[in-house]
Amino acid sequence: MNKFRQVSFNAFVVILFFLFIVIISGCSGFKPIHDPKMSKSDAIMYDDWQSCAFLIKQQVNGFYYGYHKDEMEMKCLTNRGHSILNVVN
Repeated sequence: MNKFRQVSFNAFVVILFFLFIVIISGCSGFKPIHDPKMSKSDAIMYDDWQSCAFLIKQQVNGFYYGYHKDEMEMKCLTNRGHSILNVVN
């Protein structure tokens, strides 16, 4: 009976860990603040944002992407002529 409790406790800890990871990852959302007056091409900003995200995912491994995604997306959008106001540190 004691062995069954140990197994169920380990399963409970694993489930709590994955639940914690899912909750934490859902809290991280980046939306660039776009200044349309200073940007060259206002109409295609969101298309460029999706293109930048796709290109970055293809070029960078997942671990590095997870920590530097926002910075890389902002740099890509800035290089495409968009004015992004929020700065990620």
